[in-house]
Amino acid sequence: MHSLNKRQFCQKISLILLGASFSRSLFANTQLGNPRIVSIGGANTEIIHALGLHPYLVGIDTSSNYPHSITHLPNVGYARALSLEGVLSLRPTHVLSTDMAGPAHVLESIKKYKGIQLERVNTRSSFEGLIQHVQLMADLFEKSDSGHQLSRRLHNEMKEVMRLHVATEFSSQSKVPRVLFMLSHQSSQVVAGGLNTAAHAMIEYAGGKNAMDQMRGYKALNKEAFIQSSPDILLMTSQSEKFLRNPRSLLNDPSMAHIPAIKNNRIVVMDANQLLGFGPRLPLTIAQLRKSFFA
Repeated sequence: MHSLNKRQFCQKISLILLGASFSRSLFANTQLGNPRIVSIGGANTEIIHALGLHPYLVGIDTSSNYPHSITHLPNVGYARALSLEGVLSLRPTHVLSTDMAGPAHVLESIKKYKGIQLERVNTRSSFEGLIQHVQLMADLFEKSDSGHQLSRRLHNEMKEVMRLHVATEFSSQSKVPRVLFMLSHQSSQVVAGGLNTAAHAMIEYAGGKNAMDQMRGYKALNKEAFIQSSPDILLMTSQSEKFLRNPRSLLNDPSMAHIPAIKNNRIVVMDANQLLGFGPRLPLTIAQLRKSFFA
């Protein structure tokens, strides 16, 4: 018990010293007028970059893997398992996070530090949500002109994607494909995306029908549900592919061989941040998925 108390005491002293050092350096940064931004969430990071604020990025999380030019920055780890010491060590003036970030007590502690502005974005899996996200970030850093330019660009790109999709619908006799989104971080555990998920929204934007739209959220996927859903296309993240392609996985079960997506090898793979992040690459992502769905 004595050694445990000693460790806790040392940790508290370290945080106090870190906080004091942070306060001094923050004052200097504020005097210079340059923000120091820690971005938690791939979409946050992409928007910050697209607004021309990337020179002020000092830290990112594991989901911030685009563009490649920012991946050399210090990494604060997984968005849901943030370390207070790790974030404070980067001396940020702004910490941008999504509503999915945590733990809650770490974010509450960050919020209490003078000189740090914590901005939590309520993410929405829609184009309208993306535009609001852009405007929020632009207003926060007084980059309204850049924000309007980025919003106009996204609107134009989305219009073009929709125009091409309508033209494809008129010229194609292809039926609407049933698409099953699968996610896995280990071969024995697979979940599918139902209603009210980013996966569902993306499938619909791309012109497909979610094969699991009878359920809500992300739920465990078993053999019976997989067979019953009878998808034409399987959609997965590149981060999940190694688990889902494993010889012992559901996809390699002989009893699954008759499922249309497996029988016809219709498997679409995309990076998780691009597929589910709803960042500035949204129109491009929709176009790529539509091309795959209706190939």
